[in-house]
Amino acid sequence: MWGHMSHPNIVPLHGVATALPQLVSEWMENGAITEYIMKHPDADRLGLVCFPPLTRGEVLTSPPNQLLDTAKGLNYLHSIHVVHGDLKGVR
Repeated sequence: MWGHMSHPNIVPLHGVATALPQLVSEWMENGAITEYIMKHPDADRLGLVCFPPLTRGEVLTSPPNQLLDTAKGLNYLHSIHVVHGDLKGVR
């Protein structure tokens, strides 16, 4: 089902590895956000989820906003009757 989804806020499926059943998506250069925060404890956590980086006052008023984009992706899944049971920042 994932392979047939098309939305700007859904990471595309690139394939399936058969040696160990695994789904293959884009490579995230900095890893999961939780790994990045552990390696960079002084990182601006709000800035990590907002692109372009926003001040606290701009977060909800100045799209594009990755928090909003995440919600849009989830809304897309729900619109095609897919329930995502585990939304988190780790692989």
